Amino acid sequence: MTHDPAKSRRFLILLLAIATLLLALIVAPFIGGLFSAAVFATVLYPTYAKLAAKLGDRGRLAAILLTAAVTVMVIAPVTVATVLTVQAVAVKTDALVTVATDEGLLGLIQQLPEGLQSTARNAAELFSVDLEGQQPTDSGEGSESNDKPAPAGRFTGAFQAAATIVQHLLAGLTTLVFELGIVVLALFFFLAEGRNLVQWIGAAAPLSSEHYQRFVEEFQDVTVGVFISTVASAALQTGLAAIGYVVVGAPMLVVLIMVTFVAAFIPAIGGATVVVVTGALIALGGELGWGCGLVAWGLLPVALSDNIAKPLMAQGRVRLPTSVIFFAMLGGLVVLGPMGVVGGPLIASFFVVVTRTLAQTEDSDVAEQPA
Repeated sequence: MTHDPAKSRRFLILLLAIATLLLALIVAPFIGGLFSAAVFATVLYPTYAKLAAKLGDRGRLAAILLTAAVTVMVIAPVTVATVLTVQAVAVKTDALVTVATDEGLLGLIQQLPEGLQSTARNAAELFSVDLEGQQPTDSGEGSESNDKPAPAGRFTGAFQAAATIVQHLLAGLTTLVFELGIVVLALFFFLAEGRNLVQWIGAAAPLSSEHYQRFVEEFQDVTVGVFISTVASAALQTGLAAIGYVVVGAPMLVVLIMVTFVAAFIPAIGGATVVVVTGALIALGGELGWGCGLVAWGLLPVALSDNIAKPLMAQGRVRLPTSVIFFAMLGGLVVLGPMGVVGGPLIASFFVVVTRTLAQTEDSDVAEQPA
């Protein structure tokens, strides 16, 4: 039987494609959690290496301790805060739907702070809404005006739609807890077996050891830079904002903190926007001094923390343009879910690293060719 190298290569490529497809099918249900764990492991690996050395090269013990620390200090608080936020929003939304159904727009306005009720009444009069009957005051004649839904009715429908969305969020809490459990397990294995995994990939990759090592180092540098530029910066903004919320006695503290944390990931918006809006609402509600103080707190410390701390924390590391980060976050949210807020920019950074490594490989190959 004759051996055809070309046919053998094509057959191996086919097997590789089949194996890749099967691997993707296995990994797909856990892709968000695995990706997040890989990011955490990359960022924490220097700390893990130092801890393992102090424990007498007990890598698994170091992985257990570091995973437990991340779980207690990061994952558990985020999980609890998310559950409390969704439950608080669900309760508030259900209450507003009940008020809107039973009492109409007048009942909704009465739920506002006293300082905002007069503004809401003026807005209702501007749109010719009868607060008692929920119908336009200038009804006119003819079927055209009667066929239009009343503005107050539209408000009620909007709250009912919001309640439906919140119910879906409540149902998704189980999935979130499951994914966070995957993150914890994967983080332990990535820390404990990370070095062996990197060496195994390097042995299988069609790159020289020098090029592969350069690729690993640059990808780790980019991952840490993007992580700091997103998560650490958002945490700093949220922490500063939380101080302001506590000082002024802002309502629904946990919800405000979570909303601020999410907004801090969004370029051109940031956590400062939530702080300023909250301060404005407090001022309109009658607490002028506290509200103006919170607005100033959002415009100065919270906003400046993003513009000053982020470049300092990511100094010397690869940074992506704001527009690329924004659209990478949107794509990451669609593909990876909530984990895509960080995963999207990291995937874009991975593309940059691969292209740079390819260019460096070609340059080195050209330099090694005899003249």
